[in-house]
Amino acid sequence: MCLFLHFLSSARPVTKMLPRSGFLN
Repeated sequence: MCLFLHFLSSARPVTKMLPRSGFLN
């Protein structure tokens, strides 16, 4: 999961828009 999130963050600013805590949960 960490790799996936990192890839998305590096590829596109999706994690920034969406709530990190919510995405993780």
